[in-house]
Order: sequence, then structure tokens, then C-alpha cells
Amino acid sequence: MIIVLIVVFFTGNVETAFDATLMSRICNGKIFSFFDDRFGVPSDILDLVIAKTVGVPGSVVNTKISHSGTLYGAAYCSRSLTLLDCSGCLGSAKSLLFETCSAHGEGAQVHLKDCDLRYEAYPISDVR
Repeated sequence: MIIVLIVVFFTGNVETAFDATLMSRICNGKIFSFFDDRFGVPSDILDLVIAKTVGVPGSVVNTKISHSGTLYGAAYCSRSLTLLDCSGCLGSAKSLLFETCSAHGEGAQVHLKDCDLRYEAYPISDVR
């Protein structure tokens, strides 16, 4: 009982130190023809990119995934973010991306004040 109260107390007072203000977003209206739903693409590629980016705030991580086609993802977090805040910011970017763009579009990008998240059907040279 005491442990539960402590967890609730600490989770109730956690504040984020990232700014998730939407700066811009771009949604590609073209729909993938070569991926099928069992791969969870592009959601899976974004999860992979987020996991790789959280460990290196301030740098761009560009990842390629292939099944029946190729998809590229890239992400960026501000150097001022902690690992936890980078993860939170990119999670917010992913949620916003799928709230506003098709989950099966050939590309999309969301630029928040402290992080960026993007996927495309071609190699990505920059995110910021």
C-alpha cells in the first residue's frame, strides 16, 4: 500500500522539460502500395528510430528497414534534452504525426520545438 502511494505521488508531480510546440508538419498524400499491415509500417520504423535517437540527443539518426520495400526514418532531439525528455518529445511527435497524417502515407514529418520525426520512401539527408 505504501509503495503504491509513493509511485502515485512521484508520477503525479513529474514535469516535462521539452517543448512540444508544433513548428510544422508535412504529410505525403500518396499511399504505400508495397507494405502490408502485418509489418505495422510506418509505426515500427518510427519506434526503431526513436529508440536509436534517444541515446544520442543532438544528432540525426537515419534508419532503413526493408520488408517488401524500403522505408527510411530519421529523428532529432535538442542537445539540451535528457534521455527521458528526448523520448517523451519524440513520442509526442509520433502521436501527432499519426493524428494528422495517414498511417500508410509514403512519408510524413513533424517538427516540434525540441525534436523532429520523419519517415520517407527514400533516403533522408537531414531532419532539422
